Amino acid sequence: MCAQYKSEISVIFPLSIECWQPVFFGYKAIEMPFCHYFSELCLCFQLTIRVTDVNDNAPKFELPDYQAHNVDEDIPLGTSILKVKATDADSGSNAEIEYLVSDDHFSVDSSGIITNTKQLDADNNNAYYEFVVTAKDKGLFTLLL
Repeated sequence: MCAQYKSEISVIFPLSIECWQPVFFGYKAIEMPFCHYFSELCLCFQLTIRVTDVNDNAPKFELPDYQAHNVDEDIPLGTSILKVKATDADSGSNAEIEYLVSDDHFSVDSSGIITNTKQLDADNNNAYYEFVVTAKDKGLFTLLL
């Protein structure tokens, strides 16, 4: 009859998927017989610890602000005006980025290209539009920037 033993492995510092890929450890379990007249029994095996990503990084834009100059007010709807880019240090869906824009005169697609959805009017808007673009990852618990 085989005896069943529990073993516990713990980490002494937090692991982050951004720093670690699958980690391989050697682990040695020693079973001492009930009677010390026999030699010890030894079992060795390779243990793989797969670190899974948690959504612990917010997306970051490559630039602190973006500007487009000399945009004509009579451009056709859907004209590409500017491209923004954000990245996320997480992996998988935690690193997939979607963009949101705060002004309904504009839209932004999944690649960060901003287009106009309404006709622009330089006379009624002091010749410029200012709005916020938000980068959001698609992780279960999203972090916004």
